[in-house]
Amino acid sequence: MWCTRMNAVAGSERALKFHIEREWKQLVQESDYLASAINLSKTNDLPAIHPHLDAIVLMGMSSAVEKCYSGMERIVKNLAENLDDYVPKGDSWHKSLIEQMASKVGDREPVLSENTARLLQALRAFRHRERNSYSFDLDKTRVMELGEDVFLAMASLQKDLRTYLFAEMQEVDGGSTPPQSGSSFSP
Repeated sequence: MWCTRMNAVAGSERALKFHIEREWKQLVQESDYLASAINLSKTNDLPAIHPHLDAIVLMGMSSAVEKCYSGMERIVKNLAENLDDYVPKGDSWHKSLIEQMASKVGDREPVLSENTARLLQALRAFRHRERNSYSFDLDKTRVMELGEDVFLAMASLQKDLRTYLFAEMQEVDGGSTPPQSGSSFSP
């Protein structure tokens, strides 16, 4: 019985790791587009190329910020489903999800650090604005700041994932050292 439970736990953890790694690869690709848009937006002669190029780059940048946040949220949601067997519902489920995963729930320690939760909440708030605004209503400086925050949030989330998931794997298989950068665990 114990061996069967250990195999089931190890199998579900492998599946969780697979889904997180797949999502992370897509997130990295989207963040590459964001980095390109940020760099392009720092070019002062965009209107000389085309009068609306500033707006087009701003739209791309704000969309990439939203998509990067959504990718990180999917990772956090997957963790909540697998670790807590519960994902919040209702109008404020996105906010509640971050709060849940940044809190101790039963025997589970917080998965997200305060820093990661703070960054994700700021990006979550922008996600709503980006989806419900015209591009001419967006503040380029703020979008660029949030674009930079995406990279801070990704680095913080990556650290949290490595810390938390390694601690969980250690309990199951008695592992001895955390995965290093460049190991098969990409997040």
